[in-house]
Amino acid sequence: MRENENMATRGSAGVGRWIDRWSTKRVRWATLAGLIALAGLTPLASATPASDGNPDLPPGCGIDATLVLDHSGSISSSEATLVRNAAALFANALVGTPSQLKVVTFSTRAQGISSGGTSTSNLGNVVFRDPASYAAPTSGGGSGGTNWDDGLEVVRRSSGGPGDLVVFITDGDPTYRNTTQPDGHLNDGSHAISGDGSTVSAANVTAAETEADLIKAAGAHMFGIGVGLTGASSEDRLSQVTGDEELTLDGSGNPNMAFGDADYTITSDFTKLQAVVAAFVRDLCAPSLNVTKYLQKADGTTSVAGASNPWTFTAAVSPTPSDWRSPDAATGASATLTTGASGGVSFNWATDANTSTVNLSEQAQPGWVYNGAKCTRNLLDGSTPQVIFDSVGQNAAGAQKSPTELDGIQVGLQQAVNCAVYNRQVRTSTIQVTKQTLPAGLPTDFDFTLTSGQATVGTIDDLSHGETGTFAPVVPGTYTVAEVADANYTQTSAVCDDLATQQVEQVSPTNLVVGEA
Repeated sequence: MRENENMATRGSAGVGRWIDRWSTKRVRWATLAGLIALAGLTPLASATPASDGNPDLPPGCGIDATLVLDHSGSISSSEATLVRNAAALFANALVGTPSQLKVVTFSTRAQGISSGGTSTSNLGNVVFRDPASYAAPTSGGGSGGTNWDDGLEVVRRSSGGPGDLVVFITDGDPTYRNTTQPDGHLNDGSHAISGDGSTVSAANVTAAETEADLIKAAGAHMFGIGVGLTGASSEDRLSQVTGDEELTLDGSGNPNMAFGDADYTITSDFTKLQAVVAAFVRDLCAPSLNVTKYLQKADGTTSVAGASNPWTFTAAVSPTPSDWRSPDAATGASATLTTGASGGVSFNWATDANTSTVNLSEQAQPGWVYNGAKCTRNLLDGSTPQVIFDSVGQNAAGAQKSPTELDGIQVGLQQAVNCAVYNRQVRTSTIQVTKQTLPAGLPTDFDFTLTSGQATVGTIDDLSHGETGTFAPVVPGTYTVAEVADANYTQTSAVCDDLATQQVEQVSPTNLVVGEA
């Protein structure tokens, strides 16, 4: 007896065009886009216990940070602008890193910023956001009294809690507190307060201290910036809330201790505030290379990698760092980190070199190809980050770049470089096999294999005359479709046709080249 087999494949136009000369029936591919949900993210930096009760914060840009900004009546319009500039500098330093930012403002009562960027008293709506979404939460000068207690309560009780770091900026002593302790804040902002708005009392300070202690107990590092609090009593009240380790800057702007170990600092006026914040973010983030993983999916969408599938990056730094801050367990010239929920990692190191050269590499994942990156350099001084290079490719079949372009990234001693790294999901195809026998209708089943090199990729079992089986998904590559021999039959023909096209082609099922769908 004789047998006749037809095999049809479907993919991109790059896969050849095929027709079976022995059959009048054309079989069309069914393209399958097998989605691989990749994600991941680096765990946020966690504060470590300290003997003074204020957890120390290790260096690194991958944090959940909360800014608490005084907007009371003692702050003029010009001074409020300086506060907003300093806050913007802080937020800008975290852009492009695996960080989130929450913003709370306080005067007589406190509010926070919602996911939509508006002020709200509702604790459930005050959230951490992408630092790139930061916008000034206030305008003009301040108004009202000073309620440290309510500001810190909103930090503690809002969605996600205080995070890893709370930066508390104020220019005055507390003149109000919430009447109900410790949870006096109401979501409609109508909660009762105690105090006259002008008199500082021990009860006001104690209420704020209680909130601060709860924030520290949650694992957050508190750092207070007292603007103009040059009097001994005012400084004592701030240190009572934050802790007693004071940070000072020398004439060159260098701190006397790590910001992550310090509890507070005092600036003589608002004009010095930006210098303090700039020194803070340099101490926290410089030098560093921060990576965020983006996925260009086969359905045409692009998103930050999530938590379901992690991506692993390695940074090789020259000269060899004297110490690794993130990851702190790393030694030598290279360090490796794996993304977590944020889709990002942050490499931070110590060095005496003015410039470090970094070769960045990622661990390849099946079904994905590297498709470029956009890297920016942040001087951490409030200026706009500058694009180093942008090679991001289109989310289209066949698009791909060389990952070696991530070699030789230059990172200055007081800089952070942030790279958005893109990988494109490879579109998959299918190979259909249709069985024909002569004479037709004999009760015999046939088996088929799909191999690539020496590896068996798939099998189709028990096809009889007129039936079709499918190998799917099939990634781009070179394949051979073969039938398991049957002693009662002789194979007479086996040809393939790409029916994604209108032309009729003929291609052998041996060394069959399959591209992207």
